[in-house]
Amino acid sequence: RPLQSHISLTIAHLLKDADPNIRAVACISLSYTGNATTTTIDRIQKLLSDSDRLVRESACVALGKIQNPRSVSALLNVWRNDMISDVRSAALKALEIIGTREAHDGIKVVKTLQEEIKKLGVDDDQS
Repeated sequence: RPLQSHISLTIAHLLKDADPNIRAVACISLSYTGNATTTTIDRIQKLLSDSDRLVRESACVALGKIQNPRSVSALLNVWRNDMISDVRSAALKALEIIGTREAHDGIKVVKTLQEEIKKLGVDDDQS
């Protein structure tokens, strides 16, 4: 366990690296350590608002792998609001993997709204 903690801490420091590629890889790597502490989840969730889309997408993937229900609200926000479709897709996939009632309810509401907008013939760039 001490080695796992040391590895997680070392990777966590890379989440603040200036290079977005390093941040993205560190994010995914951290999800593979098995260290799903509140601190780890909070660090990854902060990357959901990173300026780089690949980092945001990697954070979604990592949170999906960790499968902690605490991430649902943040992932719903990304799925509803991120400008990049790949990031939204990663958030949706993470929500489906986490699979809580909150995740399913949030997905259902947005999909229902999207269907209603299509019926009205309104263009929706967010779908």
